[in-house]
Amino acid sequence: MALERYFHRYGKATFSLLLINLAVYTLEAILSGNPISIGSNILLVLGQWNYAVLHYGWWWQPFTAMFVHVGILHIAFNMYFLLVMGSQLEHVIGPKRLTGVYIVSGLFGNLLTLVMLPPNTVSAGASGALFGIAGTLIVMMGVIGGNMQAALLNAFFLFV
Repeated sequence: MALERYFHRYGKATFSLLLINLAVYTLEAILSGNPISIGSNILLVLGQWNYAVLHYGWWWQPFTAMFVHVGILHIAFNMYFLLVMGSQLEHVIGPKRLTGVYIVSGLFGNLLTLVMLPPNTVSAGASGALFGIAGTLIVMMGVIGGNMQAALLNAFFLFV
């Protein structure tokens, strides 16, 4: 099967996370009626609207927001970096730990957004999860592995 090749190349967890993100974006595009830019009414429900989390108790949003993207470029860049950095890290720490880093980092980033930004803020994307993956990769390769060149290259990708 063709998918097995991608699971092997990029890693089971990395490619599964990519497929989940793409499936959620497809749903967003269908509900929004626009595959290029997602409507704010969809982002208010599927993304993280701080007001709804704090006042309506929509506590699922810090989780779902890490799979929601606001537009085609947003998901394209996020998924590119997921494939580049996620596959590297997965080969080092394995699929379960990579999934853990993605989920914990994404939740932490979204909870940080919740407490640091105003209630009317709506946020979405895998950036918090990707920062966690990149940070873990930098520590693993640079500090522990002694490969500062690879660590600096990943840091460069992170800041781009």
